[in-house]
Amino acid sequence: LTGDKYYDNVTIDAGVRVNTGGFKVFVYGTTTWGSTTSCFHMDGGAGGAASASTAGTAGTGYTNAGSIGITSGPGGTGGTGVGATPTGQSPTYRGAPTGGAGGTGHYAAGGTGGVNVEASLAAGGFRDHNSAIHGRTMGVSNLALFKTGSGGGGGGGAQFSTQSYGGGGGAAAGYVSYSSRYFAGAAGKITAIGGAGGDGYSHDVVQYGGGGGGGGPGGVVVVVTSYEQPIVSVAGGAGGAGIGLNATNGAAGGDGEYLAFTERVS
Repeated sequence: LTGDKYYDNVTIDAGVRVNTGGFKVFVYGTTTWGSTTSCFHMDGGAGGAASASTAGTAGTGYTNAGSIGITSGPGGTGGTGVGATPTGQSPTYRGAPTGGAGGTGHYAAGGTGGVNVEASLAAGGFRDHNSAIHGRTMGVSNLALFKTGSGGGGGGGAQFSTQSYGGGGGAAAGYVSYSSRYFAGAAGKITAIGGAGGDGYSHDVVQYGGGGGGGGPGGVVVVVTSYEQPIVSVAGGAGGAGIGLNATNGAAGGDGEYLAFTERVS
């Protein structure tokens, strides 16, 4: 999306995935899902799989995205040796999850998930559904931008050769704010799922191994409706597969937060 959206009714066709991009959605009437694969989301970017010549790239997060101003941590780059640890974030709500650690390669460690640092002691939970819709927590200025968690670590490669490479870490998911009086049709979804870690690579699986990238953490989904809530997922991204000797899989990212509000309207 390119702006906050206000609909009388909206139908999401079968198989269509709409990234809200940090903007809010308001539906006066009914959101109708075209299929179980219809989706509004702000999922984190997946880490790249390692290849025969390069380590996996880092999953891409969000920077000051949309009217809520979402920033989410990127993943760590996969390693030719030790996997990279992504830059830590300062979430604007307490209890924000972190990304999973990258898997170990051939005697080379994966990067740890990025460390969350609380923005301030005043930062806390949401006051009510109105503050949640707009991404404003208690103790945080109305002008503050919302930050979710830190990304997953990159997988480790071969410490003393270029025979194996680690997968890239997944990025943290963003923030979806969705208000609709009713939901109807097939069981579509609203998601803020962490990016998956990329798989490692090995030229010789008997002698060398590349670790999988760590998964990014889930984000935040806020849904306000008058009746039944839709299907929602804020799961952490899966870790990538370790390939070859001594390689281990990346760890999954932590789950995010789902805030469900029911407001009866006559």
